[in-house]
Amino acid sequence: MLEAAQVISGPLCGVLLAEQGADVVKIEQPGGDPTRVSGEQRGGMGAVFFNCNRGKRSIVVDLTEPEGVAVVHDLVRSADVFIENFRPGKAERLGIDHRTLARINPHLVTVSITGVGPDGPDAERPMYDFVVQAMIGVADLQRDLDTGRPRLVRTYLVDKSTALTAAQAITAALFARERDPERRGQHLDVSMLDAGLGFFWPDGMMSHTYLDRDDVDTVPNNLEFQEAYQTLDGAVALLPIIPTFFPNLCRACRHPEWIDDSRFIDYPTRRRHFRELVDAVAAAMATMTTAEAMARFQAEDVPAAAVRTRDEVHLDAQVVHRGSVVETVMEPVGTVRVPNHPTRFSGTPARLGDGVPRVGQHTRQVLAEAGFDPDRVEGLVTRRIVRESAD
Repeated sequence: MLEAAQVISGPLCGVLLAEQGADVVKIEQPGGDPTRVSGEQRGGMGAVFFNCNRGKRSIVVDLTEPEGVAVVHDLVRSADVFIENFRPGKAERLGIDHRTLARINPHLVTVSITGVGPDGPDAERPMYDFVVQAMIGVADLQRDLDTGRPRLVRTYLVDKSTALTAAQAITAALFARERDPERRGQHLDVSMLDAGLGFFWPDGMMSHTYLDRDDVDTVPNNLEFQEAYQTLDGAVALLPIIPTFFPNLCRACRHPEWIDDSRFIDYPTRRRHFRELVDAVAAAMATMTTAEAMARFQAEDVPAAAVRTRDEVHLDAQVVHRGSVVETVMEPVGTVRVPNHPTRFSGTPARLGDGVPRVGQHTRQVLAEAGFDPDRVEGLVTRRIVRESAD
């Protein structure tokens, strides 16, 4: 798999596939992926880049030079997948678009990740995760209930859902190719806009799904009232309205009288009086420590969780039991803590990569494997069409 992508959406897609066994060759332009030097760093390598590029190999190719484009064309001949996330039109201008590459290798699956698609009124605008969050309703859903102020989710929600979408689409396209007698590839057009909407819609837009409104039961969206309730020494995440567990919640909060309270007597009534219920639960929670609250909730089988700080996540008993987070040594940054691959395969287990490549670390190796003549490689290096990590 060839990955001419940078930042998060394309590279994270590549990591997921690399951990599932793909040989991912990251094609970087001179200077490397910009996230190499963004955010928290060790030894000059950004942590976001590390998390999105484990287990890959890196080559540097100057795509502004015709010889550099020719290098990519030759690599494509033996590739299964080519992924890029350039702004619309750039791949065509460089000569590495689907139409061009499919003529070289008709079995190739090409993937173009864009902000909002290749055309349309916003296609030329620069797109980032926060921009799409605002466009698709995420910021609106996060509005503060008291002030009405919209808020963004403080994680790259859209970038990461786009990576998941692209990875799934690639495996589907490869499966379709294997079932095709001619093993034809295809082009996958994946946009952050579409992936973000698809990810957000099932719950975030539940109140904007039914268009025939005459007999719709318009009640508050449960998600708007998920809370992290303050305790004497921390907080506990809770959703008090879940019908199955409401009597258990009342007993755990030391207020069994809520079960027969006319405001909370059944699910529809509780939803109409949800703010009163939230206030009552908050008052009860404020009298307990986090440990006491969790002990009571577990005894009553109420779904709840103590709010973990990011320093504590890896210590959670279930995380430890599951092996969801691992500590290992990876080059070139040393000891790291990273999430394990999220799927447990019974027959073909996923594998974390050995490390993260330096810029152009595998340039000569990859070109040699692709059958490039040694003299040609030497000439490309000399003319700086391709570069090595020491350059």
